[in-house]
Amino acid sequence: MRVLVLDDDKVDFLYTEQLLTSAFPKQDVVVSWISEPTIVSVRDEIENYDVCLIDQYLGALRGIDVIQELSESGCLTPTILLTREDNRPLDEMACYYGASDFLLKADLTPAQLNHSVRLSIAHKQQEIKLIKSALTDGLTGLANRTKFDPALEMAILTTERAQSYLALFLIDIDDFKIINDIYGHPVGDAVLKEISARLKGALRRSDIVARLGGDEFAVALNGYRSEADILPVKDKILKIFDAPVLIGRQT
Repeated sequence: MRVLVLDDDKVDFLYTEQLLTSAFPKQDVVVSWISEPTIVSVRDEIENYDVCLIDQYLGALRGIDVIQELSESGCLTPTILLTREDNRPLDEMACYYGASDFLLKADLTPAQLNHSVRLSIAHKQQEIKLIKSALTDGLTGLANRTKFDPALEMAILTTERAQSYLALFLIDIDDFKIINDIYGHPVGDAVLKEISARLKGALRRSDIVARLGGDEFAVALNGYRSEADILPVKDKILKIFDAPVLIGRQT
């Protein structure tokens, strides 16, 4: 387990590190320390950790401000606020801004820290699953429209800045309803999953592939230097429909 501690007091950091070691005696706990954090440095580092313990007073910064900024930037690493004062409004504010827990330094024990860290990580993992579920098509595993629209908007902005080319393909399967009507929806679903896998296999990881609904797919390609560079990719996408789809014994 990788833990990041933000604390401007070395003695407090060493004590927190000792508590963490005692709290997880059977785990390999790697503790890193930032003594003079900035919002930028924390944002760049925190994604590499399983949990982050943040002191309320960090010189010019307050821990609650760091938590607010991390939450607003979409950080998925759980954060726990540590403070010396039993302050109910601060506790409520920490929860409002997305902190996983609020702990008093004076009362901190290995057992309490173990419980807080484990619950914080578990809750965040569940939150990540829910977010992923909301942005992913349940049948094919591709992005859904909720994820595709902002991703396309970002790709357009990137293309404008880089003065490169972007291509948008809207794809649907002709007469797909016939497959469902004759062979049933399970076979139709299997066809959609196969087409989705072929689309992903034909494109770069950086390309955006989504199922918009039914038999409709969307593909956004960016980072190309000219229109001519995009044409072979178009042909590659169309070619995935050349090979028959075999479901059970039915082509």
